[in-house]
Amino acid sequence: MIKQKVKGYIYVLISTVLLIGVLEFTTRMIFESNTILNINIGGIKKYHPTRRAQLKANYRAEGISINSYGILGPEFKLQPNPKGIRILTIGDSVTFSPPQKNYSKVLEEKLSAYFPDNSIEVITGAVPGYSTYESVDWYNDFLYKLKPDIAIIYLGWNDIGQFHPFGLRYKNERLAYQDRSWIGSLMENIYLLRVPYFFIGRIENQKKVDTSPLTSEEKGILDKFAPTHYATNLKILIQKLKEQGSIVYLSTLAGLITYPQTDEELARMHFARGMKRKLEIYRAVYEKYEEALDEVSKSTETQLIDLKSLIRNPSQRDIFTDTMHINVKGSEVYGNYIAETIKMKTEELLVQKARDNP
Repeated sequence: MIKQKVKGYIYVLISTVLLIGVLEFTTRMIFESNTILNINIGGIKKYHPTRRAQLKANYRAEGISINSYGILGPEFKLQPNPKGIRILTIGDSVTFSPPQKNYSKVLEEKLSAYFPDNSIEVITGAVPGYSTYESVDWYNDFLYKLKPDIAIIYLGWNDIGQFHPFGLRYKNERLAYQDRSWIGSLMENIYLLRVPYFFIGRIENQKKVDTSPLTSEEKGILDKFAPTHYATNLKILIQKLKEQGSIVYLSTLAGLITYPQTDEELARMHFARGMKRKLEIYRAVYEKYEEALDEVSKSTETQLIDLKSLIRNPSQRDIFTDTMHINVKGSEVYGNYIAETIKMKTEELLVQKARDNP
């Protein structure tokens, strides 16, 4: 009788462990958006062992063409034209979209019109979802081979979305943006514990925007926050580019959060998980990232391209489809402005190359 009970307990224990194992595996496949099985990843991306996702080489769809290097746009030779100008735009979905005509494409068209007798090539080094972590990894893995004459870095929106003191514990505790806790440590390794946060996030997104002022507790948390990882990653990227001889520009983060919003703009905005759709939390986190960006610009002597200056008025902000993504009109606005900003430096480089390569 006792042996039968023991066997029963062992059977239940084994069954429970197996069930939990199956559920854990299934949860990883569903909620981990960048798995090796490509579940929930979308047709344009595939698994990458360190960046978790990359663009599929030679992928074709309406309005989207990924080349053999896994980069949006036409094929190009790995070695740049010694007499021409190669520009690399490094970014996320804001730089990638709209894929049929993003601001990189407009920039190439505008500079080519300025210098019709010269080769101007703009490569879109952008993948939707990339933070500064993935961008540095991609540069080390491949982008360094492109040897751009000019690099334009527009990164930060995915960092804001993931890394802030109200975000997911397992992501922010390891950066010391939140105090270490046992639940955060468990969540980092057990995906089943993340399931409630998935549904909490869905519920949070259904709430109305909270325009109330910050509480004293929220102010205290935000006062201690500084996105040090963001500054560090940008400095690494800038240093590597400059060591290769590239002229580097940084772009400010322009979006609907930048200036006071109209009611219509508030309806268009989406919020990072954990911010509880509270506008003042988002604004405070955004301003912390902008401060970090400004500090990086000054400490590395890297010129800022002030995209924020283009969207001061509500009529200028119709270029946004949501908080930060732009439409084709936005591509024209950004591309033309960037072209005007770097036009003189581009001309200087062309003169120098003509002299060095007669």
